[in-house]
Amino acid sequence: MSQRVGKGKTTKIYLKARNDEEEEKARTQTGTKKCGCPFLINVKENADSLWYVTVICGRHNHDPAKNLDDHSFAERLDKGEQDVVVQMTKGNVKPRDIINTLKQRDVRNVSTMMTIYNARQKFRNEDAGGRTQMQQMLHILEKNKWMSWHRKHPDTNVVTDLFWSHPDSIKLLRCFSSIILMDCTYKTNRYRMPMLEIDDITSTHLTFSIGFAFISSESHVNYVWALENLRSILDGWLKPDVFVTDRDLALISAIEEVFSSSSHLLCSWHINKVVLAKTKKMFGENDGFACFMDRWTNVMYANSEALFEVRMNDPRCEFENVKGLTEYLDNTWVKNYKEKFVPAWTNRFMHFGKQQRRGWSMRIPFKSYLRIQWICLGTMCTMRLNGCRKSFMLALMRKINSGLFNSSGRLVDLCLHRVLCRWRK
Repeated sequence: MSQRVGKGKTTKIYLKARNDEEEEKARTQTGTKKCGCPFLINVKENADSLWYVTVICGRHNHDPAKNLDDHSFAERLDKGEQDVVVQMTKGNVKPRDIINTLKQRDVRNVSTMMTIYNARQKFRNEDAGGRTQMQQMLHILEKNKWMSWHRKHPDTNVVTDLFWSHPDSIKLLRCFSSIILMDCTYKTNRYRMPMLEIDDITSTHLTFSIGFAFISSESHVNYVWALENLRSILDGWLKPDVFVTDRDLALISAIEEVFSSSSHLLCSWHINKVVLAKTKKMFGENDGFACFMDRWTNVMYANSEALFEVRMNDPRCEFENVKGLTEYLDNTWVKNYKEKFVPAWTNRFMHFGKQQRRGWSMRIPFKSYLRIQWICLGTMCTMRLNGCRKSFMLALMRKINSGLFNSSGRLVDLCLHRVLCRWRK
């Protein structure tokens, strides 16, 4: 290790081995690499800018190092490597992939994972410029001209809720405001706060993000605040026809309060996930679980009330020996919510089939971005919006045979194509 002496220009340098003779300072209990080696060299610059070397003690009390792997000096990143770490961090690349890239660029690189972690944290600190995490979020939203609203606790002045939306998403929402998908989760962001994601679907069957909201709790009051912000970006006169959510009672009641004229449906994909997790425990070692899920799927897709009653009797009779199964299905889903997920009732509303998994499955890759850093939301939103624009251009250029009406989806594509062509003229 080295010790520099002198103000401004360095005039004297002491070169010595690591030792533990310095005065102990208060610190947490950790290990040390020091071994009390007495080796010390004095390097001094005189008035003529000449350097003199004096060996004060040339003796070591340890064997020579065979490599530099345990020396923090050798683990340091040069300027080029630091730039690589910064760029890959901005690209949401994992630390293990960053260090693999560095070692492929230079086989002599002896940096460790801790080196990468420290470099990433240094970049984030410099980028934040001394701002707190919340201040940094608000700064980036303002810098990128996102629309945002937030509110603070009256006593502590701490931000409790934050809603933001991409300006291009707002423009797209005003064109496709019929169906809105909503989901709240708290396990997929680094802050462990409930995060409400609001999505929409274009006429070309692509999902895009309308907005996001960090809320202090999954309560009726917080949801109402977020939905009022959503209503404000709709200019107050556009009313969504249908909201699709999971069975979040607080969110459902907030929708009924803010958008009282809109219909509400339950996402069948979420229902299947919940039913699978709950009923699998009831069956235990029973081999009939797969058969039950098939029966339940048939119930969920019944196209008429009479067919629903017939199909609902199948699991009731066939699995009556499974304790608590029938009561769970009736009390949790059938009695109060069948009108919100069974096609016999939901087909009365225009939802284009987006109540099913097709509309929600595209959201799964997006959630992985939330686990790393929230700034990646901007990248993902831009990618989605670009995908929507591309799909519109393809719809304009595509030629469709008007004589082919094999499915309802085919008819929708034809209608969309005619409308876009007329709009282009």
